[in-house]
Amino acid sequence: MESVTIISNNKIKEFLPKNVMNGGRLVNKDFVRDSVTLFPGTKKDASVVLYDKKTEITPITERNGKVRFDVNLKIKASVEMMKNDITREQYEAEIKRSIKKEIKKTYQYTQKRDIDLFKFSKLLYRKDIETWKRIEREGMIPLEDDTLRSIWVEVELQDTGKQKLSPIFEEQGDKGLENQ
Repeated sequence: MESVTIISNNKIKEFLPKNVMNGGRLVNKDFVRDSVTLFPGTKKDASVVLYDKKTEITPITERNGKVRFDVNLKIKASVEMMKNDITREQYEAEIKRSIKKEIKKTYQYTQKRDIDLFKFSKLLYRKDIETWKRIEREGMIPLEDDTLRSIWVEVELQDTGKQKLSPIFEEQGDKGLENQ
Protein backbone atom coordinates (compact mmCIF):
# COMPACT_ATOMS: atom_id res chain seq x y z
CA MET A 1 0.00 0.00 0.00
CA GLU A 2 1.46 3.35 -0.96
CA SER A 3 -1.19 5.70 0.40
CA VAL A 4 -4.68 5.86 1.86
CA THR A 5 -7.43 8.21 0.84
CA ILE A 6 -9.77 9.46 3.57
CA ILE A 7 -13.31 10.09 2.35
CA SER A 8 -15.87 11.88 4.51
CA ASN A 9 -19.38 12.95 3.48
CA ASN A 10 -18.71 11.67 -0.06
CA LYS A 11 -15.73 14.00 -0.48
CA ILE A 12 -12.01 13.33 -0.45
CA LYS A 13 -10.74 14.74 2.82
CA GLU A 14 -7.06 13.77 2.80
CA PHE A 15 -4.40 11.55 1.23
CA LEU A 16 -2.21 9.80 3.80
CA PRO A 17 1.21 8.76 2.50
CA LYS A 18 2.62 5.38 3.58
CA ASN A 19 5.14 6.86 6.01
CA VAL A 20 2.28 8.55 7.89
CA MET A 21 -0.35 5.82 7.85
CA ASN A 22 1.86 2.94 9.03
CA GLY A 23 0.59 3.32 12.59
CA GLY A 24 -2.97 2.99 11.33
CA ARG A 25 -2.31 -0.44 9.88
CA LEU A 26 -1.24 -1.67 13.30
CA VAL A 27 -4.60 -0.92 14.91
CA ASN A 28 -6.71 -1.87 11.87
CA LYS A 29 -8.73 -5.06 12.42
CA ASP A 30 -7.89 -6.26 8.89
CA PHE A 31 -4.13 -6.20 9.48
CA VAL A 32 -2.60 -9.57 8.59
CA ARG A 33 1.16 -9.09 8.39
CA ASP A 34 3.71 -6.50 7.40
CA SER A 35 7.41 -5.84 7.77
CA VAL A 36 9.19 -3.14 9.68
CA THR A 37 12.83 -2.05 9.49
CA LEU A 38 14.68 -1.76 12.78
CA PHE A 39 17.73 0.39 13.41
CA PRO A 40 17.39 2.05 9.96
CA GLY A 41 20.50 3.65 8.54
CA THR A 42 22.86 1.90 10.96
CA LYS A 43 25.10 -1.17 10.79
CA LYS A 44 22.44 -2.98 12.85
CA ASP A 45 19.78 -2.39 10.16
CA ALA A 46 17.41 -5.40 10.39
CA SER A 47 13.97 -6.37 9.12
CA VAL A 48 11.18 -8.15 11.00
CA VAL A 49 7.74 -9.37 9.96
CA LEU A 50 4.85 -8.46 12.26
CA TYR A 51 1.80 -10.73 12.38
CA ASP A 52 -0.90 -12.27 14.60
CA LYS A 53 -1.83 -8.92 16.14
CA LYS A 54 -4.38 -8.36 18.87
CA THR A 55 -5.39 -4.79 19.64
CA GLU A 56 -7.50 -3.41 22.44
CA ILE A 57 -8.38 0.28 22.61
CA THR A 58 -9.89 1.40 25.91
CA PRO A 59 -11.62 4.74 26.50
CA ILE A 60 -10.79 6.30 29.88
CA THR A 61 -13.06 9.02 31.29
CA GLU A 62 -11.08 11.13 33.72
CA ARG A 63 -12.46 12.95 36.76
CA ASN A 64 -12.57 16.24 34.88
CA GLY A 65 -14.77 14.60 32.20
CA LYS A 66 -12.03 14.45 29.59
CA VAL A 67 -11.91 11.23 27.56
CA ARG A 68 -8.58 9.70 26.60
CA PHE A 69 -7.66 6.35 25.09
CA ASP A 70 -5.18 3.58 25.86
CA VAL A 71 -3.99 1.40 23.00
CA ASN A 72 -2.77 -2.08 23.98
CA LEU A 73 -1.20 -4.17 21.27
CA LYS A 74 0.09 -7.73 21.41
CA ILE A 75 1.96 -8.88 18.31
CA LYS A 76 4.23 -11.64 17.10
CA ALA A 77 7.35 -10.92 15.08
CA SER A 78 9.81 -12.98 13.04
CA VAL A 79 13.28 -11.77 12.19
CA GLU A 80 13.87 -11.69 8.41
CA MET A 81 17.47 -10.53 8.38
CA MET A 82 19.46 -11.60 11.40
CA LYS A 83 22.35 -9.60 12.84
CA ASN A 84 24.77 -11.43 15.12
CA ASP A 85 25.47 -8.57 17.51
CA ILE A 86 21.85 -7.88 18.50
CA THR A 87 20.26 -9.62 21.49
CA ARG A 88 16.67 -10.80 21.78
CA GLU A 89 15.98 -7.97 24.27
CA GLN A 90 17.37 -5.37 21.85
CA TYR A 91 15.14 -6.69 19.05
CA GLU A 92 12.06 -6.64 21.27
CA ALA A 93 12.80 -3.17 22.64
CA GLU A 94 13.37 -1.76 19.14
CA ILE A 95 10.18 -3.38 17.80
CA LYS A 96 8.18 -1.84 20.67
CA ARG A 97 9.81 1.56 20.15
CA SER A 98 9.18 1.44 16.41
CA ILE A 99 5.51 0.43 16.79
CA LYS A 100 4.84 3.12 19.40
CA LYS A 101 6.53 5.73 17.22
CA GLU A 102 4.45 4.75 14.15
CA ILE A 103 1.15 4.81 16.06
CA LYS A 104 1.95 8.15 17.68
CA LYS A 105 3.06 9.69 14.36
CA THR A 106 -0.13 8.53 12.63
CA TYR A 107 -2.33 9.82 15.44
CA GLN A 108 -0.62 13.23 15.54
CA TYR A 109 -0.84 13.65 11.75
CA THR A 110 -4.51 12.64 11.50
CA GLN A 111 -5.58 14.47 14.67
CA LYS A 112 -4.26 17.76 13.29
CA ARG A 113 -6.41 17.17 10.19
CA ASP A 114 -9.52 16.26 12.21
CA ILE A 115 -9.45 12.62 11.06
CA ASP A 116 -10.45 9.89 13.54
CA LEU A 117 -8.40 7.12 11.91
CA PHE A 118 -8.35 5.02 15.10
CA LYS A 119 -12.17 5.26 15.39
CA PHE A 120 -12.08 6.62 18.93
CA SER A 121 -15.49 8.26 18.51
CA LYS A 122 -17.15 5.02 17.38
CA LEU A 123 -15.50 3.08 20.20
CA LEU A 124 -16.64 5.56 22.86
CA TYR A 125 -20.16 5.53 21.37
CA ARG A 126 -20.32 1.74 21.75
CA LYS A 127 -18.75 1.56 25.23
CA ASP A 128 -20.13 4.70 26.92
CA ILE A 129 -22.91 6.38 24.95
CA GLU A 130 -23.70 8.85 27.74
CA THR A 131 -20.18 10.26 27.72
CA TRP A 132 -20.17 10.25 23.92
CA LYS A 133 -23.44 12.27 23.85
CA ARG A 134 -21.99 14.77 26.32
CA ILE A 135 -18.84 15.56 24.31
CA GLU A 136 -19.68 14.84 20.65
CA ARG A 137 -19.88 17.58 18.05
CA GLU A 138 -21.61 16.70 14.76
CA GLY A 139 -21.33 12.99 15.55
CA MET A 140 -17.60 12.98 16.43
CA ILE A 141 -15.69 13.49 19.64
CA PRO A 142 -13.03 16.21 19.64
CA LEU A 143 -9.51 14.86 19.21
CA GLU A 144 -6.81 16.69 21.13
CA ASP A 145 -3.05 16.30 21.35
CA ASP A 146 -3.39 14.15 24.48
CA THR A 147 -6.48 12.11 23.51
CA LEU A 148 -4.15 9.18 22.86
CA ARG A 149 -3.09 8.64 26.48
CA SER A 150 -0.84 5.60 26.24
CA ILE A 151 0.45 2.92 23.90
CA TRP A 152 1.44 -0.41 25.41
CA VAL A 153 3.09 -3.02 23.17
CA GLU A 154 3.90 -6.65 23.95
CA VAL A 155 6.10 -8.45 21.41
CA GLU A 156 6.57 -12.19 21.11
CA LEU A 157 9.68 -12.70 19.00
CA GLN A 158 9.48 -15.93 17.02
CA ASP A 159 11.89 -17.77 14.71
CA THR A 160 13.63 -16.39 11.64
CA GLY A 161 11.11 -17.90 9.23
CA LYS A 162 13.68 -19.39 6.85
CA GLN A 163 15.63 -21.05 9.64
CA LYS A 164 12.78 -22.68 11.58
CA LEU A 165 14.89 -25.64 12.67
CA SER A 166 17.59 -23.60 14.35
CA PRO A 167 16.87 -21.25 17.26
CA ILE A 168 17.82 -17.64 16.71
CA PHE A 169 18.51 -16.97 20.35
CA GLU A 170 20.25 -19.32 22.77
CA GLU A 171 17.50 -19.19 25.40
CA GLN A 172 14.75 -19.87 22.85
CA GLY A 173 15.34 -23.58 22.37
CA ASP A 174 14.16 -25.24 19.19
CA LYS A 175 10.73 -23.60 18.68
CA GLY A 176 10.80 -24.42 14.98
CA LEU A 177 10.38 -28.15 15.63
CA GLU A 178 7.13 -27.51 17.53
CA ASN A 179 5.57 -26.14 14.33
CA GLN A 180 6.43 -29.16 12.17
